[in-house]
Amino acid sequence: MRLRTYPRGVAPQQRNVVKPDDVERIQRAAELKALAELELVDAVLSAMRHGASIRETAAVSGLSERTIIRWRSGQGLPTHEDWAAPARERRERLYEALPWLRETQELLHQLKAEQPPG
Repeated sequence: MRLRTYPRGVAPQQRNVVKPDDVERIQRAAELKALAELELVDAVLSAMRHGASIRETAAVSGLSERTIIRWRSGQGLPTHEDWAAPARERRERLYEALPWLRETQELLHQLKAEQPPG
């Protein structure tokens, strides 16, 4: 069996040990990553406050729409329900004022459901 030899002046690298320089670099990179993530969240939420849509923000940032929705929650930004609830209330007031309109809408839905696909 032949022993492995190293060129003159080169010591074998010790395994399972992270050098102090590498530890410092890794820790600094981890801190920068955390700061970058905070900056990204802040930039996305700022865009949302300025009227950007979820879909467009996702396309620009490379994030999923679901991630942006998750980040938005609890940030005081309008949700779908904030827009849908007033529309439902206005529709109900309209139906109360014009009862025939609700009946017409229901008939249209029935006709659409009975229509063959294609």
